[in-house]
Amino acid sequence: MRASDARVNGVRLPARGSFGLMSRMRRPLVTLLSDFGNEGPYVAEMRAALLALLPEVRLIDISHEVPTHDVLHAAWVLAAAAPRFPDGSVHLAVVDPGVGSERRALVVETRRHRYVGPDNGLFTLVYEHEPEAVVYSVENRALLGEAVHPTFHGRDLFAPLAARLAEGLDAADAGPRIADPIQLAIDPPRRASDGRWQLFVLHVDRFGNIALHLSRAAAARLWPSGNPSSLALADGSLAMPFVETYSQAPHDTLVALWGSSGYLELALREGQAARRLGVRAGDTLELTAMTSDS
Repeated sequence: MRASDARVNGVRLPARGSFGLMSRMRRPLVTLLSDFGNEGPYVAEMRAALLALLPEVRLIDISHEVPTHDVLHAAWVLAAAAPRFPDGSVHLAVVDPGVGSERRALVVETRRHRYVGPDNGLFTLVYEHEPEAVVYSVENRALLGEAVHPTFHGRDLFAPLAARLAEGLDAADAGPRIADPIQLAIDPPRRASDGRWQLFVLHVDRFGNIALHLSRAAAARLWPSGNPSSLALADGSLAMPFVETYSQAPHDTLVALWGSSGYLELALREGQAARRLGVRAGDTLELTAMTSDS
């Protein structure tokens, strides 16, 4: 064992910097995402578990206001926020309606980051954005807390594991690599024979903006000549012009634009597009792409 290595319960912790560009980080960084809310002790307990093992860790809260048990919402928030963090970051995500059941615990390793959380579809969009991600099932009990309470894996299982990963643990030491992680049923963009597009609603934000499951990169393949001039509901009852910014939309007008997440959005200036259209996350919208000469 090298002088710079350490061991925890017989498991080697590699020298800091062995993963990606972690050596560029002056202090290890762990983000936290959950549906715990901020009125109770749960977030503080999870943070305490991390600090007990790694006092120098930087802890950044992505959000703890995910609607309870809403795995799709959490998957969206995680995939939107996590890539913005420095190389070597560890993302601890706990939205876990199946806590205490036989569902697996996972470590997901991408080119730049590691993710820790339950195998319930929470990392679906991570897999989509990072098709080369490697997924491990957590089976090495030596890496977990001394007593894992069946109702609080965030504190007793995931937080200790995230601390060890931030310290430099090889993700493969968590357990065997798997090829069948659970994924949410998020439909890809589909074009019907009559030309209508079926687009899955990924997310509705607090402003009522609707994020659809069509990325700008995918649209470049589907619409090789560029954005259509507008989108319309499948029955042609409502046309939504393409704009660059919300401010370009006339007041009380529905528009289409590319959101900061890189996905197609439908928005209503100073209003709630989701309420106007009567949709929510998990629904499917049927739209027609219209060109200026349509």
